[in-house]
Amino acid sequence: RNMGKSQFYCFTRVAIPLARPAIIGGASLVVMETLNDYGAAKYFGIDTFTTGIFKAYYDLDDPIAALRLSAILLVFILAFFWIERMQRGKSKYSDSKGTRPVARTDLHGYKAVFAIIACMIPVTLGFIIPVFQLLFTGISSTPDIEMGAFFKLIFNSFALAVIAAAIIGLIALYLCWLKHINETATQSLLNRICSLGYGIPGAVIAIGVMMTLLWFDKQIFHKTLIYGTLFALIFAYVVRFMAVGMHPVESGFRRMGKQLTEAARSLGKGKFTSFFRIELPLVKNAIIVSVILVFVDVLKELPLTLILRPFNMETLATMTYGLADEEMLSEASVYALIIILTGLIPIFILNKLLKSGKYLADIRDVT
Repeated sequence: RNMGKSQFYCFTRVAIPLARPAIIGGASLVVMETLNDYGAAKYFGIDTFTTGIFKAYYDLDDPIAALRLSAILLVFILAFFWIERMQRGKSKYSDSKGTRPVARTDLHGYKAVFAIIACMIPVTLGFIIPVFQLLFTGISSTPDIEMGAFFKLIFNSFALAVIAAAIIGLIALYLCWLKHINETATQSLLNRICSLGYGIPGAVIAIGVMMTLLWFDKQIFHKTLIYGTLFALIFAYVVRFMAVGMHPVESGFRRMGKQLTEAARSLGKGKFTSFFRIELPLVKNAIIVSVILVFVDVLKELPLTLILRPFNMETLATMTYGLADEEMLSEASVYALIIILTGLIPIFILNKLLKSGKYLADIRDVT
C-alpha cells in the first residue's frame, strides 16, 4: 500500500499467495469430509463412491467389489494430493513469529451490512435453521422414546469416544515425544504415516481393516475371533483419527523447543525424568485439545461404525441414520440433537480457552 498499490492488487498478489497453505488446507478438509460422507448422500439418493462401497458390501454381499471400489477411491485421493504437491512446486512458506495483532479495519455503511450478511448466511443456513427444524420435529416424538434404550445409546457412544480418544491421545503423546527427543528421518516418516488415515474415507478404512482382520483370524486362529469385536472398531478409529490427535501434541512439543530437555540432560536427568517433570506438564494443554477433538470426531463418525460395529450395537450416529433411512424423522431428530449438543460443548470450551489465551497455538494448528 505504501507503494501506491490498490487494495485489490494487494489482495490478489500478496494476501492470496500468502494464504495459499490455509486455503489448500481448508479445501482439502472439505474434500476429505465430503468423500467420507455417507448418511447425507444415501438419504438424498446421490450415488458416490462411499454409497457404492456400502451397496457392494451390504446389498450385493460382495466384499471383494467393495474392496476394489475402496482401492479406486484411495488412488483418486492420493492423486489429488500429489497434483497439489506438484502444482505447489518449490514454494516455501514460513509462519511469522511476531505477536503483534493484525490491525482491525472498521467497516461502515453498506460494507458493514454486506460483511454481516456474508458471515450470517453460512451460520443461518448450515446451523440455525437446521437446529430449529430438528427441535420443532423432535419435540413431538420425545414421549415415544424408550428412555432405557436412549441412555444405552448415549453410553455406547460416549464409551467408544472416550476409549478411542484416550488411546489416540496416549499414542500421539508417545510418538511425538520420540520425535522430540530423537528427531530422525525414520521417526518423522513414521509419524507422517500414522497421520495418513484422516485423508482416507471411513468406509475405505473400514473395508481395509475388515479384510485384514478376517485374513488374520483365518490364518492365525482359524475362526472369526477379532473381526466383529470392539477391538476392531477401536483399532479402525485409531487409524482414522490419529492425525487429529497428533497435530496438537506435535505442535505443543514444537513450541516447547528442546532447550529445557537438553538442560535437563546436561544436569544428569534421564529421559523419563525429564518427560514427567518437564515435557509432560508443558504439553498437557495440547493433550487436552487433542482428546477433545478426537472425542467429537468419533462421536459423529458413521460409515466406519456401520461396517465394523459389533452385532446389535447401536450408537447415536447409527441410530440417527437408521431412523432417517426409514423416514422416521421425528425420532431421528432427537438423536441428531444429542450429537449436535455434545459436539457443541467442546467447541464452547475451546473458544473460551482461545479468548483467554490458553492453548492458543494448539487450537490454531487444528482450526
